[in-house]
Amino acid sequence: VYTLGEGLIGHENSERELEPRAVAVLQDYSSVYVSCGGRHTAVVTDDRRLLTFGRDAFGQLGTGRGDSSRPVPVEHLDGLLVHVCASENGTAALTAPSTPRLNLLYRFIAGGS
Repeated sequence: VYTLGEGLIGHENSERELEPRAVAVLQDYSSVYVSCGGRHTAVVTDDRRLLTFGRDAFGQLGTGRGDSSRPVPVEHLDGLLVHVCASENGTAALTAPSTPRLNLLYRFIAGGS
């Protein structure tokens, strides 16, 4: 996975990257899905792990740890994920079927009015 731009884009710092640069933490994984939201990114690996990074103003990283400049695992979903979709201020994660025809959908987003 390569990123460029500025902000919390997966590297150890938040400096501007003018050229695509590999996200070092993700080189230890085989990524199968990547989805980018307004200011965050979500990655599903081949062993069904979810890693997220970026802004967490609305809980969209799903980690409860706040903003992250580098990918961190969403530990409570380790080994369960098959797909992810990041939106402007949220993330939706779909699990593999736990029983025939039963997938679970998790959403990470703060409530609002």
